[in-house]
Amino acid sequence: MNRLLKGALFVSLLVTGFARAGDIGFQAEKLWEGDDKFQWVTVADVDLDKAGDEIVGVTAKGQVIYAVGSGPAPKGKLLWKDPRPKSRMAAVAVGELDAGHVGREIVVAGSLGTVELLHFDTGKRTTLAQAAPSIHDITAGDLSARYAGDEIVVVTNRGHVQVLIRDKKWKVLDVHKDPKRVRDVVIGEFDASHPGLEAMAIGSSGKLFQVYEEG
Repeated sequence: MNRLLKGALFVSLLVTGFARAGDIGFQAEKLWEGDDKFQWVTVADVDLDKAGDEIVGVTAKGQVIYAVGSGPAPKGKLLWKDPRPKSRMAAVAVGELDAGHVGREIVVAGSLGTVELLHFDTGKRTTLAQAAPSIHDITAGDLSARYAGDEIVVVTNRGHVQVLIRDKKWKVLDVHKDPKRVRDVVIGEFDASHPGLEAMAIGSSGKLFQVYEEG
């Protein structure tokens, strides 16, 4: 391909890249408008009566908000609000966390360190465990074949990395303590050298932590 043709192709791609949203069918739609700022949001299938995934978010004042992208108005609703005045929700995740309940469950956490489980269909709420305070992120996934369902990992602004396991009742395991805040955590298949999934956490110290079950 000669330089002139390459240049023409590059300009064509550049023009295409800056096309207006309306020209290619993208629209913005408001699903919820409240009186508080959102802290975190996730997308997962928590409503078995609807096709596809739903949106679950948490706000700074302890609200848990549910929204869907189709159907009659209103498209969003308040699932739960933490009544504790000092509670600030920071993170939300979805997983298989209650063997006695059909479908997936929502877990939320924040400034006070309690991990709360919500059933979307019944509105039931349960405090699973008291983790370290100032939780910044939470995730759920199958980190251990030893226990039924998913495990939960939380990270905090005070440097904690903790794993919550369900062994008859929920227990909090201290995995790591960093000198600086740990901000985000995800679960996936990152390391093929051992079976199962791993959690990856990052923080203000510039380190990347891998968390997995030994044996």
